[in-house]
Amino acid sequence: MLRIFRHYLSAAALGLFVLESSVIVLAFYAAANVFAPFHAILNGPVEPIERYLAVMLITGIVSSVLMYSFGLYD
Repeated sequence: MLRIFRHYLSAAALGLFVLESSVIVLAFYAAANVFAPFHAILNGPVEPIERYLAVMLITGIVSSVLMYSFGLYD
């Protein structure tokens, strides 16, 4: 058991948290890479996708924290 901010977190829950955060970030990154060429055709040049990597990481972590707080890892 790992203690974070006076809450105990099992190794399995921590593994699911990390795995699910990674899957969410990779899904956003893949979607951005798939749809960027279509956006470039319709609207002109596209900004680099890596510029939005911080937003993708924050979204993945926040969504995993919300899923954990709602008890979906139990």
